[in-house]
Amino acid sequence: MSKDLLDAETTRKYFINGTQIEISPEILINGKAASAEYLLKDRDKLIYQFPDTIESLFRSLSKEECLTKIHPFSIMLDGKKLNADSFSGKLFKNGIQSAKEAKIENGDQITVSPPQSPKLEEIAESAGLKLVHSMTVYFNEKPITMQKTAAEVYRNETLLKIEDRVFEGDVLHIAKKQHSGFIFQDVFVKSDLQIPDSNKTRFTILKNGVPAGFDTPLVEGDRLAIEWT
Repeated sequence: MSKDLLDAETTRKYFINGTQIEISPEILINGKAASAEYLLKDRDKLIYQFPDTIESLFRSLSKEECLTKIHPFSIMLDGKKLNADSFSGKLFKNGIQSAKEAKIENGDQITVSPPQSPKLEEIAESAGLKLVHSMTVYFNEKPITMQKTAAEVYRNETLLKIEDRVFEGDVLHIAKKQHSGFIFQDVFVKSDLQIPDSNKTRFTILKNGVPAGFDTPLVEGDRLAIEWT
């Protein structure tokens, strides 16, 4: 029988995404696939071989479709193709990013990491796109962070939220918003203004200790207050 002529190494073990896989060699008799039970004849030419690359390993397991996940993550953003490598499908051998043509040895650990579906805010960061203008000031000694939309992103005319997922191949459109900065009255959108229970009905608004108006421009870190009289 053919198996009687094989070397001691009759199987090899690999780990694919943490699962142990045991592989038997491919046996060729006179260039054709044969089983280990084949009865050899005179002048038969026997060859046996294990998969020697990641690609051939997956082919031997009929799992070639797993390798189709190894491709760049790309979307169309305002008519331009954006490749985001950090979200791309990747292939690793023993913890090191590899190509499907990489050679393998007994005991190797192979990991297939499919493309991710990042949040819109992650895509925006990757593309250098500002979605939100923000500023932190202090109102009556309490920190308040104000925000205004810097750009809206649409998919098929649907407005996306910053936490919405973006998928490989998406076509997105950007609508940027004009920004004129923050003014004092913007603070009242985020603050819980308490009117005193007294005869004090007049007030003065202050920016860094100086009287200001509702339309006074603000900068990061300004200290704001209202004094009732």
